[in-house]
Formats: sequence, structure tokens, C-alpha cells
Amino acid sequence: MNNCPLEIHAYIFELACTDDGRTGRALSAVNRYIRHASAPYQWQSLVIYDLAQAKGFAALLNTLHDAGTSTDTVTIHTRRLISHLFVSNRTGASARDIRLSQWHAARTAEERQFTHRRFDLEAEEWTAAIRRILAYAADSVRTLTMMCYDIHISPSGRLFFSDLKGTNFPRLEDLTIRGGFDVKLRDHPNTDSEPDTLVVSQPYAETGASTSRPVETPTLPSLHRLHLICPISFELFLQRLRPLAPKISYIRLSELAAFDLDLCRLLFSELAERQIVPGRLPGLQGHQWSAEPIAQPVDWEPYLPPSEILERILLQPSQFPVRPESQCGCCTGYYKVDDMIRMLREMARESSGATFVYVPPGRRTGTGYAHDEAKRDWESRIDGGAGCWREKKDVDIDKPVERDTEEDHTQSHSSHRSWRPRRSILQYMMDSP
Repeated sequence: MNNCPLEIHAYIFELACTDDGRTGRALSAVNRYIRHASAPYQWQSLVIYDLAQAKGFAALLNTLHDAGTSTDTVTIHTRRLISHLFVSNRTGASARDIRLSQWHAARTAEERQFTHRRFDLEAEEWTAAIRRILAYAADSVRTLTMMCYDIHISPSGRLFFSDLKGTNFPRLEDLTIRGGFDVKLRDHPNTDSEPDTLVVSQPYAETGASTSRPVETPTLPSLHRLHLICPISFELFLQRLRPLAPKISYIRLSELAAFDLDLCRLLFSELAERQIVPGRLPGLQGHQWSAEPIAQPVDWEPYLPPSEILERILLQPSQFPVRPESQCGCCTGYYKVDDMIRMLREMARESSGATFVYVPPGRRTGTGYAHDEAKRDWESRIDGGAGCWREKKDVDIDKPVERDTEEDHTQSHSSHRSWRPRRSILQYMMDSP
């Protein structure tokens, strides 16, 4: 070991520091030489769980200087590059949105105000720390996964679109985002932009309507894979991110909710125009709560990249809401989710090639595309695996979709528990004047 040159040690450390940061921390505790020699690689791959770790790491970054300090045989590089970054403000069982449920559970106005203040403070501190971390990692990060819970509904602590277009990420290739951003994807109020007057094209815009937007310099020029997870504005993100990331070729939208059915229909039309799926889906005849989807002429600004760039698009619906015999199917979005799942499944069945992939919803007892699954996919991408980018041949589109069980609704009336209405009966009830 003592006879090996520094270059050999450095190469070994570079290969070793590809986990979640534990190897880098262990190397820094061996001895002075190992700590200094491994310093440039200790942060190659980092996982930052919860608010405390994010604040601690941001504080550490504030203490660093750009210049290095020389020793007898080693140069200490204080500028440690981050190539792969996974951040989440919660982990484990707490990795879910809980703000609204706790607010509704509060019994008094004081408790509700306290709940709001507590979550707002968490969001403000988290966003401040993440801005500092992203500013440091921006010039080197290649794989970034950000799982945020409850941040998007905070009025004061959330990321804005200007955080993306105001920072250059020249090497970022793979980006996964769950929440964390302003739901309307506005620019920060302190920037020169006027978010309320931004020109964003609307789907099915009238002929001759303005679809122009200011030319923006790409800030994510190397981004090829974009994975968006609800809660996030899929439409706004896809449209506003395109000029910043002109090379996106892989898109995945996970946890598509009931209100995303219209977006799915638009994407169906765009895919049909490119002859990836047929313009009509005969297998849906008589099996939709709403009108059967028919591809429309694409007279809106497309959500998908150009045909010569797009390689794969994956769409995954959210889990089924409660059954309509337990709660109103219109109010819960059950009918729309059912229509979406049937439509996407049929699109996959009739599609040509491997461009379109339908990913069935997750387990009913789970939390959708969850924190642990996101971390596994992030690690897979680092190791050169597929990650979340499943191929059409690997997906069983006819796998039964889990719906709520009797135990999910113990408060339901016993006379309704075993009754499952036939689709034709409910359609008749809905269509009747």
C-alpha cells in the first residue's frame, strides 16, 4: 500500500466511492493520507435523507473554499465533485404527504395554524438547503433524483422554475423530480420575470393563436431522461422545460391522477400522429365511462419532443381511488382513473415498436412510486442499469390492477360491501337525465 503511487490510490478510491456516500465517509476516517487522497471522490455519489442532513451538508458547503491546500505528497481538493445525487426531505415510513391530513385532524384553529407554521418552516429550511446544494453540484452532477413531500403546497418554501432556468447543469443526464416545485411553475417573485404574464401555449389552441415564447438559453443541454412524479404540473413542466433541455429523449410520467386524463388524451393524439399508436382503439368500444378517445389533429404546442429525438415515453397511472359504491366515483376520480388505465393499456397493446410503454399502477397498499423504489432506480442508473426506464417487453400490461379491499373501507355500510355495480348499470345512471 505504501509503495503504490498516488494515481493508483486515486483510481481505487474513484471506483470505491459509488454508493450512497458511506464509503467516502469511511475513507475520510482512516488516516490523514487516505482522507486527503480520497477527498476528490468522497462525494461522487451522495444520498441526503431528511431535513437535518440537508441543512448540515449545506452548512458544510458554506465553510469550503475554492482553493486547495498542499501537503508534502498530496493536494487537498476542497472542490469535491458530485456526480450522482439523491435528496429527499423524508425517508422510510414518513416519506409521504401528510400535511393536509394532519391539518384536517386538528381540532382547533390554533392547532391548524400550528400545523401550517410547522410545515412551512420545514419547507423553507429544506428549500434553502437544497438551493445551496444544487448550486454547488450543478456543474458536475449527472444523475439527480429529488423526492419532496409537502413542499409544493407551502406558500413560502418551494422551488420555482427560475431555479432551473437560472442555474446551468451542463452534465445532468438523468433527472427525477417528485413535487418540491411551485404548482404553477412560476418564476421566483424576486426575479425580473413576470410569472403571471408568461405566454404558455394551451392545448387545442385556436388556429392563429400565439404560441411564441422568448428564446431561452438551454441550462440542461445534456439532459436525456426526465422522470416526473405527481404532485407536479406535468403539462407546464414538459412545455417550459423543452427550450432548456432540447435533447430529452426519454420521458416518464408517474402517478398520473384523475385530472391528468385530458393530458393522456393529448399524448394519445400526439403518438397517433407519429403512427406509434393507432388513431382509434377498437378494444375500448363500450368500455369507457366517458367518450371513447379518438386522435385529434395536433394543433397545440406538442408536449412530446420531436419524433427524431423521442426514444421512449412511459406513462404510469396512480392507484385506484375508492370504489364508487363506497364514495362518489365522480368526486374521487374513480371513473377517470379507470378510463385512463383502460386507454393506456389498449394503447400499449396496439402500439408499434418500443417507444410507448404503459406501466401499471403500483400496489394498492403502497404509496405509489415511493421513496425506496426511487432510490433503487437511482442506484441502478449509477451502476449502468435501466432504473425506472422499463422496456415494453418487460411489462405485463394485462396484470390485474389492485383495487381497494373490504378492509380498506371498514366504515362502509355492510349492505354495500359485497355489491359491485355493473358498468352498464352505472353508465345508464350517469347518462340518464
